[in-house]
Amino acid sequence: MPFANSIMSKLVSIDDKIKFYSVKSFNNKNIVKKYVKEFGLDKICKQINEDKIKSKVSSKDRNVNKKELRPFDPEYDDLARLHYLILSRKIINTLEFGSGYSTVIMADAHKILKHQFNSWVLENLRIKKPFHIYSIDESAKFSKIVQKRLGASLKNYATLSSSNVKLTMFCDRYCTFYQDVPNLSPDLIYIDGPSQF
Repeated sequence: MPFANSIMSKLVSIDDKIKFYSVKSFNNKNIVKKYVKEFGLDKICKQINEDKIKSKVSSKDRNVNKKELRPFDPEYDDLARLHYLILSRKIINTLEFGSGYSTVIMADAHKILKHQFNSWVLENLRIKKPFHIYSIDESAKFSKIVQKRLGASLKNYATLSSSNVKLTMFCDRYCTFYQDVPNLSPDLIYIDGPSQF
């Protein structure tokens, strides 16, 4: 059972659960496996039909080929690190550019935090949706895939949207610009996009 579901019945302090980890912990595969099992991250990253699509390109070209239809596999070292960072730093809101497994994992971390800190945040901070991730993707198709991954238990902790992305200049450097960005002051901005196309 994922930790977010068990926390309601046991009321285990999140600080007690994560005190044995640090950001560097997730460079060790054995520690990553332990964290993934302890928080049920492998169950959260459940397989859906889109994951069964056969890749049409070689593995080395998957991230640079526009014709690739199959979503990437989860990278648990990065996902566990993200989950830990949100829990350890008590992140209230996240803005993510590019959606995927990271969206689902961060939504789970926000769910855990909400169960322990929501009443304090509502009483002490001016915020509409505490413990929430806002994820923007350039692809409406991949936003729909992430929506499936979130399922009923995490859908209330994430807002997914798609936006056109333009290549432009900023301070004499090329950059990508998302046209539709939510109006919020996030505690964490996670950049995992846009694609290279």
